[in-house]
Amino acid sequence: MSNTLYNHCTKLLQSIQKDLNEFERGVEDESNTISLAGIQGQISASFLSLNRSIEDYNSMVKRELIPAKKNKATVRVQEFYQKHSQLSEHFEQLKAQVRDAAHAKNRRELFGRRGYPSATPDNPYGENGMTDAELVENGPPNITRQEGLLHENDFIGRAESQIDEYLERGRLLLGDLVEQKSILKSTKKKVLDVANTLGITRTTLSAINRRSRQDKVIFYTGAAFVFFCFYLIVRWLR
Repeated sequence: MSNTLYNHCTKLLQSIQKDLNEFERGVEDESNTISLAGIQGQISASFLSLNRSIEDYNSMVKRELIPAKKNKATVRVQEFYQKHSQLSEHFEQLKAQVRDAAHAKNRRELFGRRGYPSATPDNPYGENGMTDAELVENGPPNITRQEGLLHENDFIGRAESQIDEYLERGRLLLGDLVEQKSILKSTKKKVLDVANTLGITRTTLSAINRRSRQDKVIFYTGAAFVFFCFYLIVRWLR
């Protein structure tokens, strides 16, 4: 079980590093916002799964009885936390670059789409001229409209990022449930082998089987809940 969690944490770190490299290339190439938001949501979900796996591994290390194994595993936990911190810091820097680039792009598009009006009209008394009272009453409509569009674009970008993050988080949770099911099956098989060797009573074996059935119910209930959440998200997007 300890080796399984260690390998799982190592694979997650490698996956996050790979996704960060792809995310960084997308930032440098100024890829489209939707693509970057999808990668960003995937990385955020991977960080959540990694943090949970490291905590599980650390809890298991604390229960280790052999000093040599415990010391070795403790060093591994510290390395995991250090790598997690480094990757998380890099991820925050990249997200800041994406936000700054998105703001700059939105401003360029808005100002390019709408030219500046002339400061002094050719005929100040014509129809296009505005009196001081009208200026005071109406205020600067262009600036207000531009700010509103900027806020709207920012909101849409954040919403897309959060939706992608929720979808990826659900996918990872479903994967964790499948992995935990396989671990429980393997553990059950080992326990049954030991039970046959040691001659454990049928009462204990029936308790193990009953717990296994409960775990199956939890697994299928969790899977159904995840798919139901996916359905609600897709229906909301439509």
